[in-house]
Amino acid sequence: MGAIRRMLERGGYCVKSNNPLDNSEKMNFFNPKHLHAFATVVDIGSMARAAEKLHMGQPALSQAIAKLEELAGLTLIDRSTRRLSLTPAGKVFYENARAVVEQHTRLTAHLRQWSQAQEGTVCLMSIPSIAQRLIPRAVRDFGVAWPQVKIDIHDLPDRQLADEIRAGLGDVAIQTQGFEDETCRWMPMLHDPLRWVGSSQHRLAARREIGPRDLRGETLILLRKGSVFREMMEPLYRWGLEGEKFIEVDQPSTLLSMVAEGLGVALLPALFCPVDGRLVSRRWDEDRVARTILLTRPRGRALMPAQKNFVHFMLDQLWDERAELGVGVGRLRAESDAREQFLSDD
Repeated sequence: MGAIRRMLERGGYCVKSNNPLDNSEKMNFFNPKHLHAFATVVDIGSMARAAEKLHMGQPALSQAIAKLEELAGLTLIDRSTRRLSLTPAGKVFYENARAVVEQHTRLTAHLRQWSQAQEGTVCLMSIPSIAQRLIPRAVRDFGVAWPQVKIDIHDLPDRQLADEIRAGLGDVAIQTQGFEDETCRWMPMLHDPLRWVGSSQHRLAARREIGPRDLRGETLILLRKGSVFREMMEPLYRWGLEGEKFIEVDQPSTLLSMVAEGLGVALLPALFCPVDGRLVSRRWDEDRVARTILLTRPRGRALMPAQKNFVHFMLDQLWDERAELGVGVGRLRAESDAREQFLSDD
């Protein structure tokens, strides 16, 4: 009986070739419909009533049972008595067939849920400024609509995020343009200009717009060279900021704390500008200094329905004018054709 159990656990029956020169094995798989029919016959105890429940003719049901017996090489149902009864082999076969039918039913249900985007996993890679401002609301609202979909968030700086994507991680990513892998598909999402950031008590806080001349005599607090924000400021050195006083720090949180204490001012992308009462941000009159935020995905990797559904949901929410992105951030709306092309598996 152990052979029957092993046979069913594998989901098929091995038939040795009669050709002595052929050492391969031919696998004949049990038809799940036949297994379901066999289990139904046993559960009901009548071929006629089982055929009625299965909406099939009794001859077709008998043929399905006979096919199982042919593949198994064993008699499963004792036909010598009026009452339906199982042979010893049939009893073992039924126990395992019932388990296979239940597993098949669960698998089919899960696949149906996946195809309808009701289940799945989304691995989203994002730069921190987007992860802090846009992603939480999208994940919360998407989770309400599709609670069975699991979302993993990896918030990483651009360079580290690019390395992770090249290593094959992530389904979709939100990156600064210039860091996307050449093999990725990409679609513009946001225009993120540089803005002046200072204490709410600063002499320039009442101004609506601030330019390079206004920074004369000010201490500029910067992230050290190598950061993306510092690279955005490089063009400003050509416009007269090189001689100003600087304080360099390693972490954005440290930079903001020093600005809040009045130790200096900063220039930061609009998406990263704080919204608390201690700090204010103002338009920087050199709009040429900005970054473009892209939505990217690796080529050659198909997106599952739940992943495509999340992208649609996130973009719809992003382009809703009610979504708060920060002062100065511009939405780069893509036409529906461009979105579909980005999500296509071609």
